[in-house]
Amino acid sequence: MSLRPEAAKIKMCGRQIDRYDRSIPEMHDDPDLNPYSPPAAASGAAAPSEGTGPLKDPRLLGRLATFSAGALFVVRLLIHVFPNAEVVELLEKIQTVSSVTTMVLYLWWLARCAKNTAVIDRRNQTGPVWAVFCHFVPVANWFSPCLVLRRIAITTFKHRAAAGIGYIVIAWWFLLVSAIILEGIEPQAGEPIMSAAYLAPWGSLGAQALAFACFAYLLARIGSAQAAFRWPDLPESDRPGFVRWSGPRSAPRMLPNAKVTRIPPRREPASQPRRLAPPPRTQPGDVNEA
Repeated sequence: MSLRPEAAKIKMCGRQIDRYDRSIPEMHDDPDLNPYSPPAAASGAAAPSEGTGPLKDPRLLGRLATFSAGALFVVRLLIHVFPNAEVVELLEKIQTVSSVTTMVLYLWWLARCAKNTAVIDRRNQTGPVWAVFCHFVPVANWFSPCLVLRRIAITTFKHRAAAGIGYIVIAWWFLLVSAIILEGIEPQAGEPIMSAAYLAPWGSLGAQALAFACFAYLLARIGSAQAAFRWPDLPESDRPGFVRWSGPRSAPRMLPNAKVTRIPPRREPASQPRRLAPPPRTQPGDVNEA
């Protein structure tokens, strides 16, 4: 039996551990470190529940996307208020720039959060690629973005208290789609001022205001929850395992998204009473023992 495949696996595992170990140099230089104790008890600086968490912090992207979305809403409101054609033309250019900026920042934030949820729950199937490109697929972009953000929110608050976070995502998407539909309604010539066609743009602005409130709430809550995530927040069965590397860096360290395979205990069969074999029968030709 060749041991080359097993040696290659061990070598690759060692490289991954060494690569991850560069982020925690304090564990190498401590002469009193017990290599068999978990990092939380071995060193306060390397404890998984303190300092920087295992996920990438999405709060800055969320704040920038929220600010850009707020600026976009203000510009759209000013377009409906100012009757001057020159001012409206300038505001429409600002609106285009704000729309593109908001979309880019939001998709960047969404991709980072989707990547973080894959670390929180390995069974999560919402990847960052689909989270971004589902917004550009015809027909699917009418419902897939809502499902993606709802899955991210539910996974983020899987082991935390969250009052109806999934329903807030549905409300945000419903208000956003309603605002888009109402904005496309244009009044015809000769219709009264108080008709539904004239009130549709203002209804669109009201839906956009409520959608912006839900948008800002979701980005703030999800970003704060992922930034505050630590491994002890998960149940013990879902946490990554602690492994001990016998190389130059012999301190135990945590591999991100690595799960130790638990071998079920072997169950012994129930003991049965032992039956004694009957004595052999003597044949007529056998020689009797003395």
